[in-house]
Amino acid sequence: MAVAPLNKFLTIAVPVAPGEQTIYTAPTGTSAIVLYAQVSNVGIGQSYPTVTFTHRRTSVATRTSGNVRNNRIIKDSEVPPNDALILIDGRLVLERTAVISDSIVLTGIQSGITTINDAQYDNVSGVTTITTLSPHEFSVGNQITMTGIAFTCPSTAGITSAIFPAPQAAFTITNVVAENGNVGISKTFVVNTGIVKGLPHTYRPALHQFVRSEVDSINIIGGGTLKPTAADYNPISGIVSFTADYGTNLVKPEPYTADTSVTDYNPSTGLLTIKTTETPSSGGWTTGDLVLFEEGALTFKCAKDSYTTEHSYPRLAGVGKTTDPVFGKFISVTRVDDTTFTCNVGAAGDNGQYAHTFQSGAAGKIKRHKANLTNRRVGLATAGFVFKCSQDNYQTEHKYPRTTDPAHWGSASGELGVNTPGAHTFNSGESTLTDAVTVTSQANAPQRTITGTPTYDHTTGNLTFTLNTGSYTTVDTIKIEKESLAFTCEKDGNATVHKYPRITDPAYNKDLVINSVSGTTVTVNVGKVKQFSVHVGKSVSGGLVGPLQMEFICSILENSTAQ
Repeated sequence: MAVAPLNKFLTIAVPVAPGEQTIYTAPTGTSAIVLYAQVSNVGIGQSYPTVTFTHRRTSVATRTSGNVRNNRIIKDSEVPPNDALILIDGRLVLERTAVISDSIVLTGIQSGITTINDAQYDNVSGVTTITTLSPHEFSVGNQITMTGIAFTCPSTAGITSAIFPAPQAAFTITNVVAENGNVGISKTFVVNTGIVKGLPHTYRPALHQFVRSEVDSINIIGGGTLKPTAADYNPISGIVSFTADYGTNLVKPEPYTADTSVTDYNPSTGLLTIKTTETPSSGGWTTGDLVLFEEGALTFKCAKDSYTTEHSYPRLAGVGKTTDPVFGKFISVTRVDDTTFTCNVGAAGDNGQYAHTFQSGAAGKIKRHKANLTNRRVGLATAGFVFKCSQDNYQTEHKYPRTTDPAHWGSASGELGVNTPGAHTFNSGESTLTDAVTVTSQANAPQRTITGTPTYDHTTGNLTFTLNTGSYTTVDTIKIEKESLAFTCEKDGNATVHKYPRITDPAYNKDLVINSVSGTTVTVNVGKVKQFSVHVGKSVSGGLVGPLQMEFICSILENSTAQ
């Protein structure tokens, strides 16, 4: 019989990066003793960084899970040049039980920190090119630390996001790229961060976590206010999706499709001319109407590759491509006639000055809000939303929009066009209808199969479907299997399939009361759509870099608590 070792000695040695880093957490089934810990100043020249060393106790008990208590062993202590600071010289016990989890955490403050706004990583060679917002003042051979850099990459779990580097490491600069011929004002340098074969990484600006919103933080132009209960911000697209019960106070945009007969793009001016296959209501297209082009709404070929390949626009940033200027935005149009309008989507740039030939328009992916009508735009209250972000490891709260942000509401230009999910269309091919429903109120909780085509009203939350057999009343309750029903949605022109109920949906794993019955056709309420989105501006930075100034080392004795 294998027996877990009673004692195990560990040495942890890492550079101290700007901000906070968790050095060690006692594993399950152990307690640990920190025998010794110190921080050394290894910076070049006269630097006086400071360090805070914390014992962190996190609750893992069911009722209080996530509650944190921080006890600072030493706070903002300065580490002199060419010297060291002893943090622990004795015993510090770290516990891991069924109700608590202990960690040691280090927070460094130093000079020379610069914000990162781009990181291009070659997973084959390990070469990483870093661009900073301001001159970095590094030289070839300098050692640096970086923190809070977010990447997305494919994995067995799909597209995932990770914060780099983990664990913390120091890197040596191999090249500095001159800015306008001057190395002294360079904003770009190169390091080798190691190889991850087969997994290309895409840099993304800082990840954001929603904390809360203030009362009346969203003002609906035309009447009414909202206080969202959730928000999800995509820093690459600049789109934030809010969750709030807006009822009928927000009007969904009308979907249209580009016609191949007239649609044209001028790469030098950015002027786009579009004829739609449908004539808009109320007199056709009007100057001042707002339009939004969903991802992939328009497909072109161009002379750059002799019209060989098709390219769909607008694009969202990914490997080998950047986010187009109008992605996710409602922009104003100029009327040409009832079915034709022009708008400016941005010039193609110096490398894109080639003739473009329109190929096709994706059905329903041009969204229109009629000019000067209410309940189609919102304003965001200054500092109305609180987020944490990955740049400082989610340690501090930040309020948005700030007066300097593009979405700050103070003029008509700060009023944002709203995109709502719209009607849902059932997709039978992606659904699992056999035994999709359990009649929880009847004896033995029989399972039933859905037949025909279910319908969902996103404005009321009512879902109607027909069951293959049985007798039902409005006293009965049913439960719908996880992700058994698949729908597409007008929000993206019915381009993607979404399966319901999801774990986060109000109808997931719930007994739903039958509201109405007609034979074996029943209606239940699964919750109405409460999401809407606006474009608030892309984030341009994420991650910090600074010269290596401190190194940490500690010795730990782990003791098995397994019986």
